[in-house]
Amino acid sequence: MGNIFSTLFGGQIVNSKVEEKEIEELPIEVQFKILQYLNYEELFNMKQTNHYFYELINKHKNVLARKRFKYLFFVQTLVTEMLCTEHSLRERDLVKQNIESIDFALKRRRQKKWISALKRKISVLLTNNTSEFGNIMLMGSTIIFNDKETFEKELLFVKLPIIPQNIKELKIVRFWVEQIFSCVYGFVKFTDFMFNPAMFNLLFYNDEIEKLKLYCNRAEISFHNQNIEAWKFNVNRLVINKTLVINFEKSNPTEEDNNFLFKFFANIGLVLSQPKENQIIIYNNFVDHIATAKNVTKVSCIQFRCENWPRSQLIVKGEEVKPYNNIKKYFEITNIHDSKMVFSILWLLNEDDNNLLKFIQIIYFTEFRDMFDLIDSLKKN
Repeated sequence: MGNIFSTLFGGQIVNSKVEEKEIEELPIEVQFKILQYLNYEELFNMKQTNHYFYELINKHKNVLARKRFKYLFFVQTLVTEMLCTEHSLRERDLVKQNIESIDFALKRRRQKKWISALKRKISVLLTNNTSEFGNIMLMGSTIIFNDKETFEKELLFVKLPIIPQNIKELKIVRFWVEQIFSCVYGFVKFTDFMFNPAMFNLLFYNDEIEKLKLYCNRAEISFHNQNIEAWKFNVNRLVINKTLVINFEKSNPTEEDNNFLFKFFANIGLVLSQPKENQIIIYNNFVDHIATAKNVTKVSCIQFRCENWPRSQLIVKGEEVKPYNNIKKYFEITNIHDSKMVFSILWLLNEDDNNLLKFIQIIYFTEFRDMFDLIDSLKKN
């Protein structure tokens, strides 16, 4: 496996001034603190020095530095070729390049489970169109050492078997799923494809699945209510630092779906892209929630990228703040239980018809009004 990691990640030898033997003799708490100061490439190279460091770093891998990629997204195979042609990138299929090196021993129980499951022909990915299958792609720049982006002249991607046909192909899928979930991403995109939970249940035990998380700053995922449990599974794999965009372009959410989506609002910055008119109820419920709920401290930023929502159907609460022009309206809502919890709402109206809205943003920002006053004063000066 060391050769595979070297091919994918490269890197320089860990600082030669650090004597591995000296570190081994330190208390385990001190060793761990030293490891926390190392970036991914340094940790990787340190793992190669001996078995002790390999086991120690693997044991704490969830809290140590991870490999960073700018993007993780799923596309059709043809898109891979188009991207390479358009941007003059070299293709590098990491599975094909290292297929002979991916191997590990299977315990009898797991092997028996895998053999029996091959007859069920379980796909790795799910999509709305069953005739389309894609490549999982790790694209572009990585952040190394001084956190500056370095751009490679090649397209790194992982082309997994559509439906694994034998134990070897199942091993390939498991190995690369683990590698994908061990990295950090700037942006994760699940708009055309998503992971099949049935494949995860085959490859991993329940406690292993719970540990598989995709860490990222932002993510976009299409809403698939044709298979809501699979959609929930994929969303629950995401650990998002900033914003989740949920795209409703190809879906028709039900009342039950809307109630489920509402639960996200208290935990993460959320964007609803192209929501349907029947989802106005989500906005109205949320406005009631921030005004009356006793605990809204986790609410950060919610956006509705709506298309012509009727203004008359939206709840209006709070105090209107002086607008800048005819297509923008600002409101402030103060929570009835805590006067320090102030939420600001922006409505962006349709330029041709002010009775329709095309964008809404709700943000927890107590100095919102002061910010606008400051901007106004700067304009005058």
